[in-house]
Amino acid sequence: MWDIAKRRVNHLFRRLVNSALFWNLVILFVNLVMATPRFQTDDDWGIGNYFAGVKDVSNPNCPFVHIWLGKFLCFLYALFPNIQINLFGLYEYVLIFLSGWVLLCFLKRYGHGALWFVSVLLIAIASPQFYIYVQFTKTAALACFAGILGLADTVERWIKLGERQSRKVVNMVGYTVLFLGGFVLRSACALLSFPFFLFSVLETFFSPGLKKDFFSRAGKYLATFAGVFLILVFGTLYQNLYYQAWNTGYLEFNSARAGFVDYSKVSYSEIQEELAALGVSENDYALISQWTLEDTEFITTELLNELSNLQPQETLQDKAEDFKENTSTYLDVYATAFALLMVGLLAIHRQWKQAAQAFGLWY
Repeated sequence: MWDIAKRRVNHLFRRLVNSALFWNLVILFVNLVMATPRFQTDDDWGIGNYFAGVKDVSNPNCPFVHIWLGKFLCFLYALFPNIQINLFGLYEYVLIFLSGWVLLCFLKRYGHGALWFVSVLLIAIASPQFYIYVQFTKTAALACFAGILGLADTVERWIKLGERQSRKVVNMVGYTVLFLGGFVLRSACALLSFPFFLFSVLETFFSPGLKKDFFSRAGKYLATFAGVFLILVFGTLYQNLYYQAWNTGYLEFNSARAGFVDYSKVSYSEIQEELAALGVSENDYALISQWTLEDTEFITTELLNELSNLQPQETLQDKAEDFKENTSTYLDVYATAFALLMVGLLAIHRQWKQAAQAFGLWY
């Protein structure tokens, strides 16, 4: 009796340590216990409050995210009027969790034993940048990447292994929903993930033993790619037409606003004469720089474009310096951890090919 119970416990333990869902839950739990999540910038906080009705009424019209997401969140606030949760932040958390689960499942398939735990550890090292420093552009990029990776992997298994129809359909629907979840959060991030789909296509087409049925394989990939792409085109057109109907010229105004407000600016004294010619005082310049844009009779699309034109254009070297300054600390820590783990693993196990496969460097 004791031996049976012991075998069952051992079996359960082995299933847990090899479960992507289990480790995803552990990573989430450790993050929540060790630190307090917060929005990395005030963008997420402001968008969430806007949907929640801080300005008296819950309003779905926020061009920074897709109108479909705005309407969905406003519907939830109407359904639960007394809810005290920031649903925009909760939505991001759901996407982060699902994306982490997908990535761990993918890594589990290509890495076993010690390599699997290295994969879990690397995901855990990166996880605070999503769970603790929540930012909607990062979350959208992660969801789009995980969704498109899952779609590509499903099509590849469909071609190579002949995965059964029911499972294939469920997987493709799930990954498409995850991808669209990132798309409605930050539409531009969806396009960044398409190159990864292309890499998978090329890898499958040139795999040994798959030289036959080229057009059949191409058709499966093209159908998947075209389906997702058409949804993106439709969603983008809907967004533009909706906001043009809601407020003619608003998208142009918002683009001009971003071109000036979102980038570094010279001081008033450096362009005082040019600003005076536009009728912009020092006080006006300071207020516009800090998002005070309510006076739309004075602050027009044309004025914002003129202000942008007065700013010096950043060179490629300037952009490189900004990138280094903003990301060097995190990248150094992650790259160092990655290098140490890989070298240690290879020194102990000498699993060169398996290690490369686990991180997509060998197929």
